[in-house]
This record gives sequence, structure tokens and C-alpha cells, in this order.
Amino acid sequence: MSSLSLNPQKMALVAIDLQYAVVSTNTAPHSALEVVDKNRQIAEALRAKDGLVVWVRVDRNKFMRLPVDRPPPFGQETPEELWQIAPSSGFQAGDALITKKHWGAFAQTRMQSTLRQGTGPGFAFIAVEDACSGLCAEGRRFAFAKIFPRLARVRTTEEVLKALA
Repeated sequence: MSSLSLNPQKMALVAIDLQYAVVSTNTAPHSALEVVDKNRQIAEALRAKDGLVVWVRVDRNKFMRLPVDRPPPFGQETPEELWQIAPSSGFQAGDALITKKHWGAFAQTRMQSTLRQGTGPGFAFIAVEDACSGLCAEGRRFAFAKIFPRLARVRTTEEVLKALA
């Protein structure tokens, strides 16, 4: 594994789905509280070096409804507060905020998509293993072991913070 050298002015932290409704769920292999804390640490370090912090949230009340075999497990209107970024994540005025309406974080926006699609145009990525989690530990482990190393550099929060110091 190569050492990590970062230029904060040419990078961004893209923190996805750290809103109240999501961080209150059970996640694996890392708890939602751990993930929120790790993202906050990276956001603070990146901001201190004038880097960009982008928060992506889902608003399930406005989520695209497509004809699929297994629709998302939501449908009734939910309070808007549930889709706000959790304050403990470190969201601050001046950070970018994107509200997604589809599985892809940047679908229907003017921005490039995330890891899997973003490598096509030549964007480089760092997937921070301990700053991510999911509803299914097995699926997440598979992505980090088999897919992400082919598309990005997989590192820990500690390694990223060290590179930003």
C-alpha cells in the first residue's frame, strides 16, 4: 500500500447519508456514531486546510419512484427534520449540501457521480474504510475488499488525517 499524499485544495470530502433518519439506524460493521465521528474529524481537518466539504443527504419524501421489482422500503411522508444533516457530523455554514433524489448521490445534479461512476472521467478517490458503514456488513465488506481497491485507494481515517496534517 502506497503512502498517502493529499492536496486539500484539490480534493473534497463527500460525506453521504449522515442525516438524522440514517444515523439513528443500526449499521455494520461500524456504528453510525463511529461513522459520524470519523467524518467530522476529516471534515474539520480538511476545512482547516481550506478544503471542500460536501454533505449529501437523501430526502425520501422526494425520492424518485421508479417501476422496479423491489421498491425502497418507504413511501409515506416523513418529517423534514429527519432528512437534515445530524449536527454531530460537523456540518457548517459554507459546506456544500446536496439533496439526492435517487440512489446515486449526484443523480439529477450538475456534479460528477461518486466512486463507481467517477473513475470513468479520471477522478481519483480515497475510500475511508472506517468512515463508512452500511445496513449489511457482508455487502459492505465485499465492496471494500473486492470493488473499491480496484477503483480507489482504501485507507483509514487515521491515514487520511496524517496526510492532511
